[in-house]
Order: sequence, then structure tokens, then C-alpha cells
Amino acid sequence: MPSTHASGVHVRHAISRALATNNQRPREATYKVTSARVFLGSKGGVRRAEVTLDIRKPRLITDLEPHEMTGWVNPDGEHPMMTLVRLDNPLFVDIHPVTWNSWLTVFDSELLPDDIDPFCPRTDPSLELVHLYAQAQSKRVPSSEELRCLWGEESWPWGKAQDPSKGRIQAPRFGVLPEVGLHPPHRGMFDLGAWLWHMDVNGRLSCGVVNDEVVFDTKIGSELTPVGFRCVADP
Repeated sequence: MPSTHASGVHVRHAISRALATNNQRPREATYKVTSARVFLGSKGGVRRAEVTLDIRKPRLITDLEPHEMTGWVNPDGEHPMMTLVRLDNPLFVDIHPVTWNSWLTVFDSELLPDDIDPFCPRTDPSLELVHLYAQAQSKRVPSSEELRCLWGEESWPWGKAQDPSKGRIQAPRFGVLPEVGLHPPHRGMFDLGAWLWHMDVNGRLSCGVVNDEVVFDTKIGSELTPVGFRCVADP
């Protein structure tokens, strides 16, 4: 299919609109964000986004060329809302942290907090429940080494410098959680750390910021908030 351009109130919304133009749903589509940019409001929040997508039919992983190993969402049609990342070995990764919307499909006895949007990340779960969620999704919780590799070689997932149009750096003020997917994805992944600590397989934290310094593999502390997680799957 040809490239599709769309705009929305944030990047995740713009992607959904681009897919809808091609009669595709986010949980079914195979696509790659080839460009994305956001426009910030006077207080630094995202007020509008533009994206361009390439959309195609799923293909067998064994048929993919090395340059096609990174950035495609659901490349084989069997991993919705996951992107394929080439590390030492290929790895499927959730495109964004686990949200309340996804969490409640597993733990349907829980209730969505009154002040939380369903597309906000599920924060501060116990490690036991995190593993139960991953198992229910036929996935697993990543190691600290995998989280470090997913971050990339630069100071930030998007490059060498802080940039509020590329991603949020600090934890939200007054404990107000933002939705996932407001800023552009990087190698197919949204919200990879910076403002949201990521829990690893052993319950330690990675990809968070303390005094403008990125920290990997540290113990959970009361001052390290918010804490979320994402899952991975081996091909």
C-alpha cells in the first residue's frame, strides 16, 4: 500500500486515523511509522501530531531482510501491538507500556481508578502480578540487559539531547499520568523510559531519570515514580 499521512491530537490518535483510512485496525495492522512530529502547546504538552505510515501485508519472519527487522509493528500478523527489534537476536516488544485498558483484559476484577484514562500506563503493580499478566499474554518480562539495549546507544531513545517534541523527560507533575503514545515512536516503541520507570524480570527498575541522568538497573524506591512495564516475546 502507498504511504498514508494523517494528523490527530497526538501520535497514537494520528496513527489510528491513518490506519482507518485504509480500513485497518491498530490491533490487526502491519505498519511502520516512517515520520512523525508533534506540535507543543504553551505549557509544553502535545496539542497536535502528524504521522506518515507505510502499511503492508504480514510476512513470515524468515522472509524479512535484516533492514526490515526493526520498526515494523506486527510484521508477521501474529504479534499485534508489538514491534520487532533486532538485538543480538530478534525480539518482539510491546510498542507501549502496558495500559489499564490492556491490564483489565487479564485482571477483570479490578476497577479502573476514577481519575485514570484507560490508555494511561498501569503503574506500581506487584512483580507477581506483572509476571501473571505476561504469562496470560504468552509473553514475558524483559531483563535489565534487554531494557538497556532497547533504549539504544544515545543518551535518549531519540538522540543525544533532551527534546520535548520527541519525548517526555521528567515524571509528570502532581502525579497526573499522561496517556501512552503522545510523542513519536522510536524504532517502533513509545514511551521507552525517561518519564516512566520500567520494571524488569527481577523487579528492578530501568530507563528512568534522576537529576537529568538516566539510570539503569536499580532497586525500587519510594522516590522513583511512576513505575510501569512492557512485555516482550521471542520469535
